[in-house]
Amino acid sequence: MFMGIEGTGVLLAYLFSILSALLCVAYGIINWNKPGDENEKVEIEEEIRWEQHEPELMESGRLR
Repeated sequence: MFMGIEGTGVLLAYLFSILSALLCVAYGIINWNKPGDENEKVEIEEEIRWEQHEPELMESGRLR
């Protein structure tokens, strides 16, 4: 019993959780300032136009 760890399964769970946290942080640092989708602005504009012309949304009063 090392530091309250009963078996190898518990030890592996601790190690894998710490390793996965470190990998997530590394992935975030690497991809921090990468540009997003270039078509994002166009997609947002298309969605706004669709919502403005959707009859169900207009009838329910969610869009004015």
